[in-house]
Amino acid sequence: DVYKRQALAPERPQEPRPPFPYEALNVEIENDEAAVRLAGTLTIPSGEGPHPAVVLISGSGPQDRDETVFGHRTFLVLADHLTRNGIAVLRYDDRGVGESTGDFALATTLDFVSDALAAAAFLADRPEVDADRVGLVGHSEGAIVAPVAANRSEGIAFAVLLASTGVNGRELLVMQGKAINRASGLPEAVLEERARVQAELLDAVMAAEDNVAAAEAARAILASAGVTGAAADAQIRAILTPWMAFFLTYDPLPALRQMAVPVLALNGELDTQVPPAENLGPVEQALREGGNEDVTAEVMPGLNHLFQTAETGAPAEYAGIEETFSPAALQRISDWILERT
Repeated sequence: DVYKRQALAPERPQEPRPPFPYEALNVEIENDEAAVRLAGTLTIPSGEGPHPAVVLISGSGPQDRDETVFGHRTFLVLADHLTRNGIAVLRYDDRGVGESTGDFALATTLDFVSDALAAAAFLADRPEVDADRVGLVGHSEGAIVAPVAANRSEGIAFAVLLASTGVNGRELLVMQGKAINRASGLPEAVLEERARVQAELLDAVMAAEDNVAAAEAARAILASAGVTGAAADAQIRAILTPWMAFFLTYDPLPALRQMAVPVLALNGELDTQVPPAENLGPVEQALREGGNEDVTAEVMPGLNHLFQTAETGAPAEYAGIEETFSPAALQRISDWILERT
């Protein structure tokens, strides 16, 4: 059975294999403020340094340092590409994940800001790294974390925002549900009804005085939509977390308006988790409203949320696509960073 599964598993042709033409070190990052130790990998380009460098910040959910999802090691491929192009890269396991300490279940986006800042400070202290050329590369939730972190530190020289959001979490989740259902081929009437239920559910949770009241309201709404038992329990657990409480109301635009460093914002044309039409425009507008004169915002044709070349952009496609990260997107990111460093 093991051999059969391996034979049927999609190829991951971009996944790099040793020996690498660069140094890869296992490192530990101390976040003293949070009493958390982050375990990560630092890749250092060959050739004489000090080198420009980036911290990779993962998307939502408990992620390892490679941002492994559906068999794809997205950050491994990205880090390999950047390091081969002369950029040092630090990627790390989320707190409470892999070899990192801490409790992921209690963390919010602001806790991940704290972790990203600790990682950037660690990177700037390395002798192989040019402390004046340290940047942040955030994907999805990481693209919410990066602006806040950049605004809190004078040591951040630039930021790359991949699948950055331009609306609050409540709006995004409803928008996301509709886009995924549409890409999956559901009739408009069905996806509109599901969106109505989801909006009602989130609004009820946000209006509740406490988690007990929120759970009762959520259970009633789900029951009216035919969702009961274990399925309802799972949905209620997912929305009654500290992370979700913060995410639902967080508006990413004020932090974007405050960004003074050069920014590259890329969204995939077929992204159903962060639809570009509703998100990239507000992101770019907010960056420019704050007076930032070095803003590059682009929609990458044919790419999904993971920056894979896709057919519809539905998450159901992710695992079956052999490509882990579009070569065009990889090149755009490295070219932009090198132009500014």
